[in-house]
Amino acid sequence: MQVAKPAGHQHLKLTDLKAKTSYVDNKTIVGKWKNLKRLPANTKISDTLSKDLKKRGMSFVGSTIIYAFMQAVGIVNDHTVNCFQHPQKDQIHSK
Repeated sequence: MQVAKPAGHQHLKLTDLKAKTSYVDNKTIVGKWKNLKRLPANTKISDTLSKDLKKRGMSFVGSTIIYAFMQAVGIVNDHTVNCFQHPQKDQIHSK
């Protein structure tokens, strides 16, 4: 699925964005959040990825949108620690 045709006629695919997990050492970032009020809307990683996409000519790719995308595709797991979807402690990579 092609999502954009940035300046310079480069093609960017969703699979290319998934490959950007190199920003997180190809591991899912698992939060240790105790309640939803502490969940971030963006991170340094989503800031960096957002800037990268903007340099490629894309728009509507702010840091918060990119962070939501990272959650949707599994780069980030922000389930609270009391949620049944939160992985076991031995699988936790970082906050």
